[in-house]
Amino acid sequence: MSYLPFLKNCVNHAVIRNPEVIKCLAEFETFVKEVSKSYNQLVPSLSQLENGEKEGVSDEYLEKIMYRGRAHEGYPEKACGVDLQFGHWKTENLDLWIDVEAKYQEVEKKMVEIIAPHNTALSLLYPPGGSIAWHNNANAHGYNIIFTWSEKGQGYWKHVDPITKERVTIPDVPGWQCKYSYYGSYDEPDKVLYHCAYTDCWRMTLGFMFMPDESGGKMAEMTLEEIETA
Repeated sequence: MSYLPFLKNCVNHAVIRNPEVIKCLAEFETFVKEVSKSYNQLVPSLSQLENGEKEGVSDEYLEKIMYRGRAHEGYPEKACGVDLQFGHWKTENLDLWIDVEAKYQEVEKKMVEIIAPHNTALSLLYPPGGSIAWHNNANAHGYNIIFTWSEKGQGYWKHVDPITKERVTIPDVPGWQCKYSYYGSYDEPDKVLYHCAYTDCWRMTLGFMFMPDESGGKMAEMTLEEIETA
């Protein structure tokens, strides 16, 4: 795997230059802005925001998760947002949900045709105050490309460097940015990547995964080149 740009740092940035990708992301942005207007109907109670969701992105919570080792499955155990991919809506407004889901699938299909991943790992819409707690995806290891949209840039991604153990904060920027990384399994201790995110404004993340083998790595590398080609 040493030939891959994914491993030059544990988290890397790509410059989005591809016109097709830019066009598709613009459609996602329009979709997110539309959904945010009806968020309170889709998720009637935002009381979870009042119950310390920032706890999941705290240093204390990170230490608890890391201390558990393999007992932590890998997926986040706390999150405040809406998983658009699987339709985890807290609503009785079925007609509204069906409409939103149909629009999401339409625009996601276009992105998948461009990115050609092995699977869509994450499609999470965060309201202001939303978060995803510290986790490491050790149970779903592989090459990851993630697009993040932020309304005002009032959020962040955090990770722990698997080698140096340094805790790194990457601020969001208004609009879109692209990060890429390799999520290691517990059998790859020098590549297990603990990470979390928090936002004080509307935020959207789209994560795409490629298999952890050599063929998946080559596909991910070609996809990066495509994203960065004008």
